[in-house]
Amino acid sequence: MPNVFGLLIKEEWKKMSEEVARVCPIVSLEDLRRMIEEIEREGKSSPTVKTKEGRKPFEALVGVSVRTQEKKE
Repeated sequence: MPNVFGLLIKEEWKKMSEEVARVCPIVSLEDLRRMIEEIEREGKSSPTVKTKEGRKPFEALVGVSVRTQEKKE
């Protein structure tokens, strides 16, 4: 019986991982740094990302992604 439970967990984890990858693609730390450098070089105002709550600065979202990836490394 424990084996069946383990298989169910693995299957559910796989489905969840696929859904997360579709909704929030993973970007490498180097790609994030390159995108930020390009934005800074262009000298434009901070780009924003439209969310359900309104518009949020792109850098804020990138900062969360960078911190998460640094913890994994």
